[in-house]
Amino acid sequence: MDDPADAPPFAELAAGQLLLDLGPPPAPTFDNFLPGANDAALHALHQLIADQTAGRLPVAPFITLWGPRGSGKTHLLNAAVAHGGQFISPVSSRGAFEAAAQATLVAADDVDRFNDWQQQVLFNLYNRCREQGRPCVVASLSAPVAQAVLREDLRTRLGWGLVFGLSPLTDEQAQAAVAKRVAERGLSISPDVVPWLLNRFARDMGSLMRAIDALDTYAMQRKRPITVPLLRELVQQQSRLL
Repeated sequence: MDDPADAPPFAELAAGQLLLDLGPPPAPTFDNFLPGANDAALHALHQLIADQTAGRLPVAPFITLWGPRGSGKTHLLNAAVAHGGQFISPVSSRGAFEAAAQATLVAADDVDRFNDWQQQVLFNLYNRCREQGRPCVVASLSAPVAQAVLREDLRTRLGWGLVFGLSPLTDEQAQAAVAKRVAERGLSISPDVVPWLLNRFARDMGSLMRAIDALDTYAMQRKRPITVPLLRELVQQQSRLL
């Protein structure tokens, strides 16, 4: 068997996904979010954080994001609380929900899966945030008006402020966004590499750029350009080592 140190940094999985040995994924940020058609939501969150950082009362303190899985809701919520705040979800501990009462920003994910107690806490958080001028950002699969599983008074509060329906990236949007970042970095890759990666790897900008960086390093070591044939060759080599 070849020396594992010489193994390429990725392998083809049974599900057709590309696995890269790059360590932990990058933390979600607004900068590594691929907006696609979701620019308005990203801009609103940027403005909310800017207002909060500057000590101003947010222009739009309540924001609801809804859309299918993979549209970026959780990414944006985590990016928001990275600036200070408390993230809560159906799997969060009671301690996390209690901490949210004192947080400078509340980010609640998958609220359409909240149990009765969690819904009551979120209802109280909305009221407290409104009284104290603190922002609250929530996310769910469907629009507030379609939230039949939530209590009526909470569903009404989800409609406070700005409501954005998020859409997953189309292949064209993802390819254009990654190609733009690649060009900004001055990397030289074959045009068909980006769609090849998008079909086999996570679509957040941070992970994709780390993958491209790793591939660029590997190609430079071998003094070859990054092309799909090179990637396929490396995948085949890695598969033999698994």
